[in-house]
Amino acid sequence: MLLQDVLDGTAPARMVLVHHSIAAPAWPLLHELTQRAQERRVPLLSINVLPSAAGSSKLAGSSSGANKVLDLSLPPGYGGDGDVLARVKEACRNLAPGTQVLLDAPDVIADDYGTTVVLRVVRAILAAVGSLSLPGRLVTALPSSDLFTDLTSATLSSSLALLYPHHPLAVETAARAELVPTSNESGFWSLLNTSTANGDGDSLALRAADGVEVAPRDHYVLQVLLRKATGGAKGMQRSTEGIKCDESQRWSVVALDDIVHPFQAVASTTAASAAGTTHADLNLPFNLSLTDRQRAERGAVPLPYAHEGEGADLGMGMDWSDDEEDDEF
Repeated sequence: MLLQDVLDGTAPARMVLVHHSIAAPAWPLLHELTQRAQERRVPLLSINVLPSAAGSSKLAGSSSGANKVLDLSLPPGYGGDGDVLARVKEACRNLAPGTQVLLDAPDVIADDYGTTVVLRVVRAILAAVGSLSLPGRLVTALPSSDLFTDLTSATLSSSLALLYPHHPLAVETAARAELVPTSNESGFWSLLNTSTANGDGDSLALRAADGVEVAPRDHYVLQVLLRKATGGAKGMQRSTEGIKCDESQRWSVVALDDIVHPFQAVASTTAASAAGTTHADLNLPFNLSLTDRQRAERGAVPLPYAHEGEGADLGMGMDWSDDEEDDEF
């Protein structure tokens, strides 16, 4: 499973980029990636751009041992240092081998300092973790934007792991609308790409439609795209998997069919119709279902044909006589 390799840190990716949206936020995945790294005793550098209450994926406390924390939550003009790039480079000096760097909100840096600055920051981090004797990786999250496209460029990082979480109910709604089963791997992947590009999940969440709500979920559908440094078609791997949170607040990888059932409701409706459901049972204002007796009585009624009987009486219709013309209105 590609998702399991990314979570365990065994996937050959120097950067892990998680897509963030309203219906499927990236914070649970960032928290799980950080927690698993701590359990493996991987050195961590947390670059906190958002305030501590905004996300739960940050390292608690201050720098200690191999773990470091860089606080960039203060914007320029309100106590923050304007030279963000210099502070990031200083924090990346003398990193321990295999360090995992967490950058929670690069889009906020772009808003405060510009896109050019955040691209330089990301390049500096990637260069620092790539020069270690045991290469580390950068973990970050972004919503759909031009910056998201820039960070996925192969010129920035040749190896990359992309994670696209989706709300399960939004996925089921899209699959039913397009009649795409989960077993159709290529069709289902294209369906999720179209749904992400159109923002269907966020639209459903904001309208509270089809049961999709703006709230943390305990299970998600994930698209995993792994780009290796070798490049080419052979260097690309993809999968669609599920992830679920248990009672101990730990996330585990599960099969896609365990959390998504797009055609279960359709199948049950079809089975009920096959069992003998008629229009009368549906309480409709009209009834198209006839009994055998009604069909026999209808068949006994002679049908008139055009060549039988007399023609229609012209007197019963309108008489368009040329002698009676009335031009008055």
